[in-house]
Amino acid sequence: MDFCRNGHHQDHQLKGNPVYEFRLLKANSVQEAVYMLQNEKDAKIIAGGMTLLPTMKQRLSSPSTLIDLSSIKQLQEIEAFKEYIEIGSLCTHYEVFTSKIIQKYLPSLSKLAGLIADPQVRFKGTIGGSIANNDPSADYPAALIGLGGIVVTNLREISSSDFIVGMFSTCLGNDEVIQSLRFPIGYKTNYQKFKHPSSGYALCGVWLSQKKNEQILAVTGVFSNAKRWVEGENAIAEKFNPKSFQLIKIDLDDIFITHDSTKAYKAQLVRVLSQRAFEEISK
Repeated sequence: MDFCRNGHHQDHQLKGNPVYEFRLLKANSVQEAVYMLQNEKDAKIIAGGMTLLPTMKQRLSSPSTLIDLSSIKQLQEIEAFKEYIEIGSLCTHYEVFTSKIIQKYLPSLSKLAGLIADPQVRFKGTIGGSIANNDPSADYPAALIGLGGIVVTNLREISSSDFIVGMFSTCLGNDEVIQSLRFPIGYKTNYQKFKHPSSGYALCGVWLSQKKNEQILAVTGVFSNAKRWVEGENAIAEKFNPKSFQLIKIDLDDIFITHDSTKAYKAQLVRVLSQRAFEEISK
């Protein structure tokens, strides 16, 4: 099937925004999807499309072929193991939010999924698509980094510290398909988010994990990609008053902003949400 990127037929053009074509192919297995990736020029995977389609509309991504994974049932399972839960890459945000397994073993991740965007996006968007596209304001990357999760593809297992490379950029190869995400369990965790009032994206999201004698703070929505806030972690290790977060200096040059915020505003959100997460996890 050939479609124009903005969803209209190729004989219709919008003023100032010329249309162009892309192909939409449907894969019935991971192996078939990999074959298509290897044999189609400039191909990209699409699941829910809630991150990919907006980037295409803004011309930040220009695939000539989209490979739809939505029919692959094996990518839609959620399982609990002794040390981690494994979530199929095609599980929607709503499924992560309502999963009894996730609510039991990792309730902070369930909470995170329930805060994503709006009901329409939560019913359509997938965890694998969010992780793969790595939007700087996406929620899941903070949990992945904060827990030291694993990205499982058709070729390998990738640690969270190696997976994210930069804004909208990961270490995924051209013929790799995310099959599942593994999140360690058994730790105290908390997620705090300040949502954009329109899009529901994170102007700032803070994930805090307490692993034995170590605390990991991961921040999304503030920098060019989700990452650990080491200065905050070091401050927690000193067992200071939570209000002391306000004294931590944040390099404003590192902060990524859009028209709806300032660097100083986002830096303050990091401090405030980190304090709230620390207070919750300390109860």
